[in-house]
Formats: sequence, structure tokens, C-alpha cells
Amino acid sequence: MSCGPRILRVSHGRDARATIIRTQVILIFFTAFGTVFVAEIVGDKLLYTTGVLAARYRTLPIMLGMAIAFMAKMGVAVLVGEAISKLPGPLVATITAISFLGVACVRAVAKIGSPAKFRQEASRVKGRHGFVRGDFLF
Repeated sequence: MSCGPRILRVSHGRDARATIIRTQVILIFFTAFGTVFVAEIVGDKLLYTTGVLAARYRTLPIMLGMAIAFMAKMGVAVLVGEAISKLPGPLVATITAISFLGVACVRAVAKIGSPAKFRQEASRVKGRHGFVRGDFLF
């Protein structure tokens, strides 16, 4: 008789773990889905392109093509993310910082243009505010 409750508890323990794992997987799925959904809807041209194509052509081939392309893009992103996760943390942080600063410099040069125009803009901002602000670059 004492063997029965133990079997039930072990079975219940496995079921509880399976339920927890299933709940975590569902939570991760919906978190990833929601994040990608919002990121893609907000400013992606895919939404507008799909709308235009769907207005001109049949819906099923467009939906299939869009779904396959999106899955391929996300698959590559997951593989790149997995590869990056295997790199040392300080290296990733350094590369990220350099990348961020590089984009900031490129945007600043594109916005301001030549060094003479940069000096002119800096003196204009300095004269108006009494100090040079960095946010006029963006």
C-alpha cells in the first residue's frame, strides 16, 4: 500500500514540471511573438508592401511568401544571436559600444555635413544658449 502514493507523487511531480515547462515555453513564445509583432508593425515597410501586393494579387501566395521570408529572416537572427551569446560579454559590450558610436558619428556627419558647417552650427548654438549642446547633432 505504501508504494501507491509514492508512484502518484512521482508521477504528479513529473506532470507539475511538464506543466511549468509548458507554461514557460508558451510565455516565451508569446513574448517573442509580441515583441516582433510590435517591432514589425510600427515602422516596417513589409506591412505596406504586403498591403499593396494583397490589393493587386491573390492573398494566399502573398501570405505564404511573406511568412516564409519572415521565418527565414527570424531564423538567421536567432542563429546570429546564438553565435553572439557564445562570445565573451566584454567583447560583445565593446563591439556594441563601437557600433553605437559609429552610427552616431555617421548620423552627425550626414546631418551637419562639412566641418565648416559643424563649426557654424556649434557657434550658433553656443551663442544662443551660452554652452555647446550635443543634441543638436540629431
